[in-house]
Amino acid sequence: MNRYVLKPFESPPSPFAVHVDFSLIENELVVHFSITGNITSLNLPSPKENPTRVEGLYQHTCLEVFLKRGSRYLEWNFGFTGDWCIFLFDDYRTKSSLNIDLNSSLFSVTHISHCDTEANFGVRILLSKLGFLGSGDTQIGLSTILEHPENKISYWALTHAAHKPDFHQENSFILTL
Repeated sequence: MNRYVLKPFESPPSPFAVHVDFSLIENELVVHFSITGNITSLNLPSPKENPTRVEGLYQHTCLEVFLKRGSRYLEWNFGFTGDWCIFLFDDYRTKSSLNIDLNSSLFSVTHISHCDTEANFGVRILLSKLGFLGSGDTQIGLSTILEHPENKISYWALTHAAHKPDFHQENSFILTL
């Protein structure tokens, strides 16, 4: 398992640490996000019984995984409710015109938990179902958005490659499978 520390774009309103562990197990990318700090100060809803696809998760506390091959890449957004959304891009912020059903069969959430001092989220991404991305090395970007009181947002990533938070930047995909 590989462990990485996400860095805030700017100092958050209160101290947090965000770690991401990932590994490749039998053509599945296993990703575990861990947030430590005063979790009660975050907008962090509880898991839903029946999570669904929801656009706009990135406007609140959200965990993100980007997978890229060539110019095409996928963006996964995961909320602590279990809600999710997947976007396919052909190039930098250019949504794809491919008619691909981006649904929950591409991943499985393995766990969601949080207490006063730690929040955890685990997911398995089924790489065998991503042939539409093309061939070649798979580059990875990992990021998190934390919603603090009064709708203040902090942006966390492996690296920040622009003068503002932008997880879609080419230089944000710094890991390779």
